[in-house]
Amino acid sequence: MQGVEKASAAGLIVVTSAGNFGQQKNGDEGYTGITSPGNAPSAITVGAADTFNTTSRADDRVAPYSSRGPSWFDAFAKPDVIAPGHQLVADTALDSYLYRLMLTGRMNGVKGQPLLALSGSSMAAGVTSGVVALIVDAHNKADYYRQKALTPNLVKAMLEFSAIPVVDADYLTQGAGEVNAAGAIALASAIDTGARPNAYWVHTSVPGFTVIGSHTLAWGKRIIYGGNVLTGDLLYVNKPVWSGNLAWDTNSVWDSSVATLLASNIVWADAATWAAEIVSADRVVGQIDGDNIVWGTADGDNIVWGTMDGDNIVWGTMDGDNIVWGTWDGDNIVWGTSDGDNIVWGTSTDGDNIVWGTSVGNNVLGGAALPPGIF
Repeated sequence: MQGVEKASAAGLIVVTSAGNFGQQKNGDEGYTGITSPGNAPSAITVGAADTFNTTSRADDRVAPYSSRGPSWFDAFAKPDVIAPGHQLVADTALDSYLYRLMLTGRMNGVKGQPLLALSGSSMAAGVTSGVVALIVDAHNKADYYRQKALTPNLVKAMLEFSAIPVVDADYLTQGAGEVNAAGAIALASAIDTGARPNAYWVHTSVPGFTVIGSHTLAWGKRIIYGGNVLTGDLLYVNKPVWSGNLAWDTNSVWDSSVATLLASNIVWADAATWAAEIVSADRVVGQIDGDNIVWGTADGDNIVWGTMDGDNIVWGTMDGDNIVWGTWDGDNIVWGTSDGDNIVWGTSTDGDNIVWGTSVGNNVLGGAALPPGIF
């Protein structure tokens, strides 16, 4: 994660897979399955879509195995977008490891060349990487790169803004929607990155819709930023957030004249459909298989609370301090900081009490005596 943030700060566009942990062992939907480095705020984290081998977007769905957000522990809203990643067919070599391993994925091309069909968010990340290359190429051909190159933040925003949402999926499952290459390329060709700050920088008209097959599909025009879903003409003005000077999810970068916050306040009311409705509290509340989950911000603090397999879990920040409390296999666990001090309290699986931390600069460890040779 830290490597991704450093790379993004240096101007590199990082595309990562969301992971393939979107299902629980019983086949039900599972959340908080985003894998590293997809949990990095500045990464373009991509989940997998199943297109059912049709041109139409009407039947596209999020692949059931595609990891859902938020990211574990840090509770970032992920994935950012989804892209085709199910049963993608590509050239392969007969002596490749995957071809030898994946017997069921083997296929032959028209001229008998070996092909291999693979599924996963890694395949979707590859598709998105290709789209990003086309975005950069379109911007360069428009000659705007001579003024200023595209930043990772702006490329991610283009992908999200032009994405086309799929049905029956919430923001923590599909992000802003399914990647729309034509739409993102249109934006890249129109935005003059050399424009002065806070100036209107779209120099050619962008349609706001894309024709796919015989259907005209509107862009979602949504950007997932922190715990917020932003709408409006977000990309038509050169705002500081699109520069390379701010990490994605930086607080206090939006004002009411730029974007309307729709989803900092959401209740996921239905466990099956996760139907959303706007509420007055700054939180996201949900229920998964009887487990309660809260994800959101309260006075700038990130909070997750819930139950998982009967265990209580709290993670968040309070006045800048990290806090985790819960039970794991019946053991109580607290980790966090209090006035800058590190604190852990709990019971190990053998019933021993453990405390570690600092108290007025002193380190403390308490518990049962350790066996000889254990340090």
